[in-house]
Amino acid sequence: MTETAMRNTVTHEPGPAVVSLEGVSKIYGDTVRVKAVNQLSLRIGAGELVAIMGPSGSGKSTVLNLVAGILPVTSGTVRVGGQNPADLSEEEAAVFRRTRLGFVFQDFNLVDTLTIQENIMLPLMLAANESPARMRRRSRAVAEQLGIGDVLAHRVHEVSGGQAQRAAIGRAIIHGPQLLLADEPTGNLDSAAAQDVMRIFSDLNERRGVSTIVVTHDARTASWCKRVVFIKDGAVHSELYREDDRLAFYDEILNVLKLIGGEGR
Repeated sequence: MTETAMRNTVTHEPGPAVVSLEGVSKIYGDTVRVKAVNQLSLRIGAGELVAIMGPSGSGKSTVLNLVAGILPVTSGTVRVGGQNPADLSEEEAAVFRRTRLGFVFQDFNLVDTLTIQENIMLPLMLAANESPARMRRRSRAVAEQLGIGDVLAHRVHEVSGGQAQRAAIGRAIIHGPQLLLADEPTGNLDSAAAQDVMRIFSDLNERRGVSTIVVTHDARTASWCKRVVFIKDGAVHSELYREDDRLAFYDEILNVLKLIGGEGR
């Protein structure tokens, strides 16, 4: 662990935990067993904007899927808002993910046959507890907030990558999730669009207190976060907290990535 990482770990305390992983391990395979996550303990405070970084194969995306309850843990405990996803039935887990979590993916995962507005409305449509008129009003308000109010009638193939990712963010936040999970959300975007997306995440975190975990290999993306957790060989290696200077934070992130073999850039 770098001197800066050690200092920052000691001097910063997050708020009440929205995510808690205690001694979590995840092993894939039966005959050939691969330990993707190894006795990992991690706490994400309410209202934090946290990046998870590490070399390819370090287990960072697996951690995100364990938090979401998409993958079962091999051992240890995961809690989100005090709830252990492992205690839920399959149906309860699906409702939990749909109502309390928001997801943003590298490939957007929008439905090509729907308009941008319909994609944003999708969580409300699945919940089926609001009138179509109210769903349209809410989706338009979110779209205006994200700067895509003028493309709501367009199909996915008719908008830019940055606009598609903004639509994906709108879909992820329209139902007011407790936790936003983003897996390489800027991976398919150019540098300008990537910066716009991370500015949106930062604004959502600052203005609405949305707790957010971003898995990324990109130091520029991570520099928008308030805290970066570095994972190596399935365990927490070190972490950094951002002060006022985002560019200085970017340099600190690059230094840790050089140490552990992450891609950076």
